[in-house]
Amino acid sequence: MSLFSSNLFRRVATAVVVLPVVVAAIALFPQRGPWMLAAILCVLGVSEAHTLLARGGLHASHISFLPGIALFFELAGTPDAARAFPISGLPIVAAVAAAFVAVSRADRFGIPVLAAEGAGALAGLLIGLGAGSFAALSSLAPIEEGTSRIALLLAVIISSDVFAYFTGHAIGRHKLAPQVSPGKTVEGAIGGLVGAALASAVIATQLFKDQSLVLVMVIGVLVAIAGIVGDLMASLFKRYVGAKDSGTLFPGHGGALDRMDAFILAAPLLYAFFKTVS
Repeated sequence: MSLFSSNLFRRVATAVVVLPVVVAAIALFPQRGPWMLAAILCVLGVSEAHTLLARGGLHASHISFLPGIALFFELAGTPDAARAFPISGLPIVAAVAAAFVAVSRADRFGIPVLAAEGAGALAGLLIGLGAGSFAALSSLAPIEEGTSRIALLLAVIISSDVFAYFTGHAIGRHKLAPQVSPGKTVEGAIGGLVGAALASAVIATQLFKDQSLVLVMVIGVLVAIAGIVGDLMASLFKRYVGAKDSGTLFPGHGGALDRMDAFILAAPLLYAFFKTVS
């Protein structure tokens, strides 16, 4: 397939329209901008997850997603009073694990309602974790570095995605996870990590001059790996319900959930890094 396919054109065109809006929102409103973007993605992601589960025969109630929404507000607070992770990570892990067990065990014991509600809770918690962590990055002390932290996260994820796309199409031969996401290749993933390292280096030299360049590059690569894992998790979920994309909100990219899947694990990881070094 040519790199200049209609799908590539749609991806680029969408990015040209959406990316400036995102950058402007964050630059003009350093605290409220990230919060509003995260809140919008959280709501849209939960809505798409609910629809996808129904398509897969898992008719979860809207109530099952409430823990995820609550988690978002617990992590991100409100635009005027950010919470910035006041709680231990242990309850989050316990809640996600409980939802996962409910999903994995429900069919075995013939309890379809438990499977549906567990799947809804699990999806909601993961979406809330990713979106809430994204918003919390802007409110972590020192506040004036909030925009820089968001810039690092976006630069790493976007660069990883772009480098992986073109590297995979150019030289991709070995499938990364053929049963989960047939289009992803090992070569593409490696290219994505190279892109993440380069993006981290550029951001570090411009915005984090007091941090070790090597350290920022390492965390950038780790964030990119977390992004790949989050992407594969979302792909596994979509494959389970028989869908290629979560929606059609972003032409060439899919839905909101398709755009935020990389942040589900990447944003909490980057937050943990800055929380540790601050």
